Amino acid sequence: MSLYLQSCDKTIKLETNSTKLEKFFISDPFPYAIIPNFKVGKTDVNSNFTLIYNDDNKRKIKKRNKIIEISGKYHTDIPEPQFVFLALICFEKIFQENEIYSLHAAAIEKNDNCTLLVGDTFSGKTSVVLECCLNHDFKYISDERTVIRFKDNKVSIEGGNELLSARKGFLQEYLKNNNVDILYSVAHDKKEFFQPEDCGMHKSILPKKLKNVVYIGIDKDYCNIEEISPFSAIWHLYRDLSFDIRTVGYGIFNFPFAFPSFDNEKIANRRLRNIKNAIEEKNIRLYEIRGPKEKIADAVDDLYE
Repeated sequence: MSLYLQSCDKTIKLETNSTKLEKFFISDPFPYAIIPNFKVGKTDVNSNFTLIYNDDNKRKIKKRNKIIEISGKYHTDIPEPQFVFLALICFEKIFQENEIYSLHAAAIEKNDNCTLLVGDTFSGKTSVVLECCLNHDFKYISDERTVIRFKDNKVSIEGGNELLSARKGFLQEYLKNNNVDILYSVAHDKKEFFQPEDCGMHKSILPKKLKNVVYIGIDKDYCNIEEISPFSAIWHLYRDLSFDIRTVGYGIFNFPFAFPSFDNEKIANRRLRNIKNAIEEKNIRLYEIRGPKEKIADAVDDLYE
């Protein structure tokens, strides 16, 4: 059977003998919370990449040009979340060939200008997104993964994840409201998934210009904002935009075999050139902000004044 996975108009053809994997991609909320602008269907469309998975006892991986073949027992050797991360790095290969990049970051928009909120898992991205969108008139783009494009030394945001995710009970605590329609995933039983509109947020219409990149950290006892120097800004962005194409993403570590990097010298040099040009032309600025989520949201709003 074949499925066609889409992200920002790029397509991966998934060929598999696993009905469980098919059902997972079609009906589970997890891919929609991780893969930007995710869509899935069975209609034959032109694909940029082919991913072949066989559910059997032979654990192996084979990489060919625009084709990845994998076999192993479903859920035992390769749990459901790993298939999503695998799709992500395949999309990242396609993106970077077209000077588009995705990274583990939230994004919000105000007055046609966007801010990226970058932080590790549990750094507070979803909390800050909610605070900015509900109390500071920002519009929602993403809370987990964002797609950006470099063109003529300018940077725009092209897409983000459709569903938000949070630990169980977080949304009800934050909103003081139990009426939000919550979705659950077989891939991540400690999280709940929900539509941004159900929380009272408005979604941004993309693409929009990227104005700021903010590295955040929730800290209830300390508050600080600091602009990152151009040298450090280039280093930070290069690291974050290289993460997935080099297949060092969090999920890939849980595969039962080493996964090959998709990076190459041509793509890496172009990525570095785009980042340097954007920073040196001051088209985007990078900051580090630590503090309670309310103070971080205030500080992000102040960047627009």
